[in-house]
Amino acid sequence: MAMKTLINRTGHHLRVTLIVRKGDHPENNAGTVDVSLGVRPPSSDVTTIADDAGVKDVAYGNEVDIYLNGLTATMIADGSGVGRRDVVVDRGSPLDNELNTNDTIVFSFDGEAVLVSATNSDQTPHAFPAD
Repeated sequence: MAMKTLINRTGHHLRVTLIVRKGDHPENNAGTVDVSLGVRPPSSDVTTIADDAGVKDVAYGNEVDIYLNGLTATMIADGSGVGRRDVVVDRGSPLDNELNTNDTIVFSFDGEAVLVSATNSDQTPHAFPAD
């Protein structure tokens, strides 16, 4: 089983669906994992990660299906649904590498769109390239 830390920095409740790859070929899916992330409290109110509803460690896959094939993220902002869907098409693509070589996925909101970045927990987040 694989694990990712998801961090919600959007300022809104966020629903995330992780798309799990079957084996190592992007054309095959092994299912999905749905996650609800709360709004992160001000940092002064958080004493431990366990107190932070905007951070969750999420297990997915199994011993063989350890890769992500994509994700969706949706939220409500100012009365409108805002979301994005990213799906891996080619193994070794920038999206594939971002999702599968990092242990942390961070979601933010720029007032218009949900932004996604990925990093390893000991590094600064790196943003996905724009389409």
